[in-house]
Amino acid sequence: MRALLLIAHGSRDDNSNRIVVDLAADLAEQLRGQYDCVKPVFLEFAEPGATKGIADCVSCGVDEIVVLPYFLAPGRHVTRDVPGLVKAAREAHRDVTFTLLPYAGSAPKLVDAMADFARMPSSTGPELAVAG
Repeated sequence: MRALLLIAHGSRDDNSNRIVVDLAADLAEQLRGQYDCVKPVFLEFAEPGATKGIADCVSCGVDEIVVLPYFLAPGRHVTRDVPGLVKAAREAHRDVTFTLLPYAGSAPKLVDAMADFARMPSSTGPELAVAG
């Protein structure tokens, strides 16, 4: 069995965390057949935390966990925290294979997706209120 662990920063704002949970559900749908489960986890401010998420996947019987850091840039979480978490998980769960993918912001087609989004008329996409 194979799991995808979508690891995000986490927010004090539940709506922000819900977006990550919804993204994980959408990924599970698109990746059906490639992953037995897709689990969203958070590094800070929200649950489930990454360590709990890994333990949940292991208890479900997975033998491979693919970790996808949901970050746009290679800051401290991408360069230190997530790799450290994966290293500790490998040591704690020696019978599980862990694969750490590059961070989401490095995806080759991200620029294309953002350009498509930027071309959208403002009436067709969500708009955020800007405090002034």
